[in-house]
Amino acid sequence: MHGFAQLVEVDRDLKVQVTAYGLSPLLPHLMHIHGELEAENECPGPRFRAGGVSEQLIETADGLPAYGPIQVTFSTEGDTSAAAGLNLDTAPVAGQDGTLTYQRILLDVPEDVVDELDDLHIVIHGEDLDDDGMYDPEPITALGAPLEAELPVACGELNGDHGADHGHGHGHGHGHGHGTGHDHG
Repeated sequence: MHGFAQLVEVDRDLKVQVTAYGLSPLLPHLMHIHGELEAENECPGPRFRAGGVSEQLIETADGLPAYGPIQVTFSTEGDTSAAAGLNLDTAPVAGQDGTLTYQRILLDVPEDVVDELDDLHIVIHGEDLDDDGMYDPEPITALGAPLEAELPVACGELNGDHGADHGHGHGHGHGHGHGTGHDHG
């Protein structure tokens, strides 16, 4: 999995563009800005495998100590707050080739989140582990969502280099990567 993002602040709104490749095709992918405000955040590596549902996977709850809580949800419509974080009905859907393209102007992003973007991350979730074309309804994770739908598959650090670097991730919940970008222009 790999991709890139660009976030541009326009009059306190946030214009977001994300393109990701190698995702589970024709399925929704939860996507968020994660991070503790005024803290150091990182993309989780293999040491974050806590063995909740599977010792081979990094579940969202396992990665939270590294990349922090949801600050903004990249939904296709409606609510973009953390409260919408597990809503698969408004999550962007990858195409037949596993490419996801997301573009939206997010209104009402908290000012402190916009001010701290350089310290936050974008995390993309969702992997069809058994390649059956759907997210299995079980097992349910500690966050109350089906495992396949909430598995983090990519994590990219936001940076202020006035452009979008490339972020990378690995399937099966190994959300490594660096380099989604934003531009305060």
